[in-house]
Amino acid sequence: MNNKAFALVETLIVTVFVMTIFTFIFTSLYPLVGKYEAHERYDKVDGKYIAHYYRMHIEKNHTSDNSIFNLNQCDGACKELYKDNWTDNEIFNFCTSNFLDEAPTSLSFCQNYPEYAGIISMYLVDYNVTNFKNYAKNYLSGDFYQYVKSIPVVDKTGYYRLIIEYLYDDTSQEVAYATIEVKKP
Repeated sequence: MNNKAFALVETLIVTVFVMTIFTFIFTSLYPLVGKYEAHERYDKVDGKYIAHYYRMHIEKNHTSDNSIFNLNQCDGACKELYKDNWTDNEIFNFCTSNFLDEAPTSLSFCQNYPEYAGIISMYLVDYNVTNFKNYAKNYLSGDFYQYVKSIPVVDKTGYYRLIIEYLYDDTSQEVAYATIEVKKP
């Protein structure tokens, strides 16, 4: 009888110990899963490639024309390079005519790629995004603002950030976001 009581107490202690470990693991990992799900549309590989093509365009074709680097829009926090409701003339102004002949730096590629890639908006901002975060808080959509808010504030001399918002999935109309650094001329 005494051995049965000891086995019962031992089983209860081990069960409580195991449940405590599982509770600790669950409470530690569950917020991480939520954070992952919230950020799963941030900086996907395809978004990085879209941003990379425009970084190449900016770095190769706007070295002599520094007007693109005047961050005089967005309350002085950015240069709005593209919006999905722009006219063809506005896109042409961004896509200057001094291009190399091959994609992704050609004029026709620059003009047609936003529609092909599903770009909704594209901004050139200082590498330190503090001012753009203040702008985004008041003027950008909730999801886009959450993305901008998640970008770390880092000072990196000689660089801008190119931030894009694009349609990730045509059928579900899911929007994703990406950023990439652009070297100052």
